[in-house]
Amino acid sequence: MRPPGRSATMGPMRIGTWNMDGRTGPQHAELLTEQDCDVWLLTEVPERLDVPGYVLHLGETVLGPRKRWAGILSRRTTAPVADPHPASAAAEIAGRTYVSSVLPWNGCGEHWPWDGPAPAAKTAEALRVLTMGLSGKALVWGGDWNHGLGGPEDIGTLAGRESLRTALDAMDLQVPTSGLPHRLSGLETIDHIAVPRSGVVVSAHRISTIVDGRALSDHDAYVVEIA
Repeated sequence: MRPPGRSATMGPMRIGTWNMDGRTGPQHAELLTEQDCDVWLLTEVPERLDVPGYVLHLGETVLGPRKRWAGILSRRTTAPVADPHPASAAAEIAGRTYVSSVLPWNGCGEHWPWDGPAPAAKTAEALRVLTMGLSGKALVWGGDWNHGLGGPEDIGTLAGRESLRTALDAMDLQVPTSGLPHRLSGLETIDHIAVPRSGVVVSAHRISTIVDGRALSDHDAYVVEIA
């Protein structure tokens, strides 16, 4: 049930992000429902995802068989908007623009939708496109950024991390998920949720997606609550 004080109008929000690895089933829907998020910023989203009480908006670009790069899952009225980057999805919800993105990683290859000669350059270019399209908006941005914001960098690049920090500053966002642990020991999460710097963060935590000994995805989920 929805905790006291939560409503369908603007106010306190509970926001989650999860790279679903293209998988879905009853346990996936149950995990998404149990976290009681108003909005989920999903990546590697199965096209047949169905969660009772939620509306799914998928980005246009196909990642693989029956899955998209990104999607927005919301229990509120959703107005889809044009993808700000091929590996992103966006929607207007209660006066804010919600964006879910995948960013480049080491080994992401030379193929579209990434532009640039190396992973760091591909990250910088993707962030340039996103910053141009999103700056100035009332924005919540998250997804699988493939970069930690601190600690050792194993999946992205240190130069890509700096480009990401610059983009976050340009969009006037704070990242409550920064510093939360990755499923892999010794690394910080690469899945993030960024909210306006003016927002009051109530909590931020990791949700294990290993259920009954089975990994529902190769990523854990992350949830942020703002006042």
